[in-house]
Amino acid sequence: MYEAIKCYLVKPSGRSHFWKMRYQLPGESRETQVSLKVRDERTAKRMMLNFITEQDGIRHGLLASPTLTAAMNASLESLLRSHLQDLQAQNCDAAHVETRGLLIRRISRDTGWKAIRDISPESFLEWRVKHQELAPRTLNNYLAEMRAFLNWLQNAGKLLGNPLKGVQPVKAHDKARPRRAITDGEIARLLAIAPPERRMIYLIALHTGLRRKEIKLLEWQDVFLGGPEPFIKLRAVTTKNRKGGEVTIHPELQEELEKFGGPSPEPSSQVVKMFAGLAPFKKDLAAAGISFVERSLRFDLHAMRKTFNTRMAAGNVPTRAAMHAMRHSDEKLTTVVYTDSFRLNVAAHIASLPSLLGPVMVSARASGESESEGNKQPLADTVGHLVLDLEMPDDQDFSHTLTQSGTLCLEWKKSSLTRART
Repeated sequence: MYEAIKCYLVKPSGRSHFWKMRYQLPGESRETQVSLKVRDERTAKRMMLNFITEQDGIRHGLLASPTLTAAMNASLESLLRSHLQDLQAQNCDAAHVETRGLLIRRISRDTGWKAIRDISPESFLEWRVKHQELAPRTLNNYLAEMRAFLNWLQNAGKLLGNPLKGVQPVKAHDKARPRRAITDGEIARLLAIAPPERRMIYLIALHTGLRRKEIKLLEWQDVFLGGPEPFIKLRAVTTKNRKGGEVTIHPELQEELEKFGGPSPEPSSQVVKMFAGLAPFKKDLAAAGISFVERSLRFDLHAMRKTFNTRMAAGNVPTRAAMHAMRHSDEKLTTVVYTDSFRLNVAAHIASLPSLLGPVMVSARASGESESEGNKQPLADTVGHLVLDLEMPDDQDFSHTLTQSGTLCLEWKKSSLTRART
C-alpha cells in the first residue's frame, strides 16, 4: 500500500520571519522541521512541492538521495572498511571478516574499481574470464562475498540496487580440483631450496597433512613437543569441521620445531607466517625442478595433504590409522580421494607376490612294492596324492611331488590309478 509523505508549511512566527516546513517520511516515527529561509509564501509552497517530488523520485528509484549521492562518490575502500567494522560489531568470525576483505580488495585492485559507480556486471565477468586458473568454487566465493558487500550497501541506503545480482555463478562440473602427490626425492629438493619460513610450512604440511588455514592459525600454545608422543592440539575454530582434534608430530618435525621456535616462544604467537597467493610457492617449485601441473594434476599446498596420505599408504600404514591421522570419517576419502595410486609402486608390489610355478622335486624310489587294493581311493575334490600307474620295469619307480596346500604326487607304478589324502 502506497503511503504518502506528510508535509505542510509553518507560518513565520515572532522569533523568525522565515517560512518553515514540517514533514514526516514513510517509516519515520516523528516529524522533522526545517527552515526554508524564504519570506514569500508562494516561494515556500514551490519549495515544499519540489521537496515532495524529489522524495517520491527517491522512493521509486528515479532520483538519488543525498545519502546515496555521497556513497556513490565515496571511495570503495572507505565503504569496505565500514562494512568490515559492522561485521566485527556483530561478532562475526574474525577469519570470515578477513577473508571477505581480502577477496573484495583483490577484485577491486584487478578491475580498477575505485567507487561504487565503477562496479558493473561486465567488468566483473571480464575479471572472471581472466582468472580461469581459479577453481569454480573459488570464483563463486568471490562472487558471493562481493554480493554480500553490495547487499549491505543497498540495505544501508547507499546503493539503489545490487549491480551483480544477475551474474550467474560458475557451474562446477568437478567436485574437487585434481591433485597429485610427489616423491620423497622431490620433497627433499623442495625442502633444500625453500627459505626457512616456507620450509617450515612445507614440513608441517607434509608431516601432518594440516590444511592451509590450520597451519596459518597454528599458535605455539597449540604445539606440545614434550612427552613421549608430541602432538598438535587443533582448536575448533581453526578446523574445517569446527570440531578440533589432535595431530601426532613426527620425530623429524619435532626436532625442526624445537629449533625453529627457540627455547621459549610466545604462546599466543603464530608458529609460521603463511604466504599469500601461489607466486612464492611456484617459485620454490621451479627452483626444485618440480612441475606445478603434471599428468593434468596440480601440486599446490593442499596437495601436500594428499602426499602425506599417499606416503602412509606406500608405507603400509593401516587404513584406520591413516583415517585417524587425516581426520577422515569416510574411508573412501583416505583410500581413494587422498591417495595417489601412481605413487604406490604397484609393479613392485605385484613382483613381490609368490611365484606360481614352484621348483620340481624328483626322487627315485628303489622299492617296487605296489599299492594294495584296500588303499585305493576314488578321486576327490581335495588336494592329495595323485598316483598314476603305467607299465614300467620293476626297477624303475619314480615319484614326482609338488607341494602347495597339500602334496600332489605322480607315482609311476605297476598298480592302477590311486589317490591318497594328505
